[in-house]
Amino acid sequence: MNEADPFPHAPIAEQSVLSAMFRKPEMIARAHAEGIAASAFYMPGCKQILSGLIAARDAGIFDGEGAIDIATFVQQAQLDGSLERMGGPANVFAVSNYAFGEWGWSTWCNQLRETKARRIALSASQAIGECQDAGEAIHATREALEAMQQAVSAKTRSLSAKDACDEWIRS
Repeated sequence: MNEADPFPHAPIAEQSVLSAMFRKPEMIARAHAEGIAASAFYMPGCKQILSGLIAARDAGIFDGEGAIDIATFVQQAQLDGSLERMGGPANVFAVSNYAFGEWGWSTWCNQLRETKARRIALSASQAIGECQDAGEAIHATREALEAMQQAVSAKTRSLSAKDACDEWIRS
């Protein structure tokens, strides 16, 4: 966790997962199948890069080896106005080359789920503190616990990669 931003997040895991997606676009579908949604990413630039990766994959912006073509990705992000929200071209390039492969995929995904659950807990504690009575607090606690449980469970779905991606985009 970064001391400058005390809200729980895992910058190494976020960038590593995105890097694996740049190198192997099929990892986008795998992330969805493993319960990793856009909400698992905390850093705004990473969320924006994820959105761009999905669009690039859907548009077929690949290089000769099947990876997302970084030059075309950056150019498209500049054209659609999202490049600065991604942290600029240097950040996109750094993220795309952050990890050497997907060797730590499971660990990174677990870290994303755990930090998301911790963010849910912190937000819920504030909401519970604002409740007017015990019944309201119990309801808020129950909702928070369900959301945290959903965040940390890595339910693998029996869907094709295309169906998983389509469902993820709709959610």
